[in-house]
Amino acid sequence: MHKYIHHPNEKVLSSDELLKKLFSQLNEFSSITKAEDYEIKLQEIYQLLETIDGEPDPSLNVMVGGYVKEFVTTFLVLFYGTKDIQVSLEAHALIKSLTKYIVLLDKHYDEKNYEYKARADIIFKKVMSEVDGYLKHAIIHGMSTLWATATYEINLRGRMLHGEIFNKKEIRNHIFLKSSDTELYGIILDNAIESFNPNILQLIHYNQAILDIQDDLTDIDEDILRHDLNIFVMSAASEISLEDMYRAEASSTDVVRIASTQVLGIIDDFEACTVGIHVPTEYYFLKKFSSIYIKTLRKSIKNYHQD
Repeated sequence: MHKYIHHPNEKVLSSDELLKKLFSQLNEFSSITKAEDYEIKLQEIYQLLETIDGEPDPSLNVMVGGYVKEFVTTFLVLFYGTKDIQVSLEAHALIKSLTKYIVLLDKHYDEKNYEYKARADIIFKKVMSEVDGYLKHAIIHGMSTLWATATYEINLRGRMLHGEIFNKKEIRNHIFLKSSDTELYGIILDNAIESFNPNILQLIHYNQAILDIQDDLTDIDEDILRHDLNIFVMSAASEISLEDMYRAEASSTDVVRIASTQVLGIIDDFEACTVGIHVPTEYYFLKKFSSIYIKTLRKSIKNYHQD
């Protein structure tokens, strides 16, 4: 960790001062009672973690921006599980590096740009140099599983573009698999936390799946333009042809309106699962996140097709 972190127009804080500030933020997080305050505190902790990281990459940070909640969530789990700030920061850095690796490879496959692959390979080589034994082999196994999922998603997109209609179970399975990178991060959590409970990872996975549905709603116009997989497009395709969507003869509002019944049903399924997952008291904030994310998502869907 760098001893001093420089930011324009900000007081320069030493490493010790940054850690004290992080402890303070964590204590404030523990005392939050209002749902709306969680979002603010997650952002504050994320910005502080970015400062402590000390190795900003503006172009890459834009790509991983959607992982803010995931980064902070896994860090909170690490801290409450280990009670060791240094161990938590080291494991957090590993999770972030793996995320960067995955995002860069995704960009490479999307754009066929080998600069992204070269940057990804450098990151993964560095990660492999920092781990050994069980953790190294577990990460390699986790990555192979992740690429199998990526291949499935590529095939799924091809099937969609050929006009295949999907039922609720396959669409639900797609959105759950889409967030399966959380399983890779679970390897890091399990290695760092002595008394790791698999229910914690399961709850993180469901929460990320709910956030991915929110992202699909936010990105629906872009996904339609790019002909990408999107849970709302897949759900509406039984009533609106892809050609009509792609030619803008059917608006994204129409797509969300028609898809909403099925998508809300999938959200109901995920909610039932999150309610049934029991975690130790110190991780109860994950249950609060579930409730907040689901409530926000339902409201977003309702407002989208009523505007």
